Amino acid sequence: MKTEDKKLKIGIFGATFDPPHSAHLIAAEYAVSELKLNKVLMIPANVNPLKKQRKPTPPDIRLQMIQAAVNGYPQFEVNDVELKRGGVSYMIDTVLDLRENYPPAEAELYLLLGADAAEEFHLWRSHRQLAEICRLVVFNRPQYNLQTILKKLTVPALPLNIPAFDISSTAIRRRIREGKPVDFLAPVEVLKIIQKENLYR
Repeated sequence: MKTEDKKLKIGIFGATFDPPHSAHLIAAEYAVSELKLNKVLMIPANVNPLKKQRKPTPPDIRLQMIQAAVNGYPQFEVNDVELKRGGVSYMIDTVLDLRENYPPAEAELYLLLGADAAEEFHLWRSHRQLAEICRLVVFNRPQYNLQTILKKLTVPALPLNIPAFDISSTAIRRRIREGKPVDFLAPVEVLKIIQKENLYR
């Protein structure tokens, strides 16, 4: 067996997870299945550098929600490195931190991006260095043409086609604010925390 085949394949999925929803889990599960990943690290951002205008739900509650979302799924692991670091969350810092536990000789890193995030990838801090450390994986999102996004990227990326559910954290927050049902849009345990904490009202 080649050394390359013995390496761990670790997915990195960073998001605000405010709240985590079913499409997050479907994308991560498809990445595990299609790319033969050993696991996906779900990494809640402390502050998204491209979305500073909206104050997110407190970190401890978002951490609770993503932990509840992945509970019982051993292929997913929550990593709170960005919450512990505080401040604005830059993926390059996170990946360099992760490399201490997952050195190049032992693990390949796969950075999972929705097409919406990939469209802004050129705005990310040290994005070229990031693409050298990780293999980029871009999954389709409603209202985005995956092939068009991939062509615009200035770095190599793998496409990942997932079922196109039009679910987003923004839409869930809006529906809750408007008093509309959000059943099935997020895991039941996440919805329980939203109700208990009276979020997004």
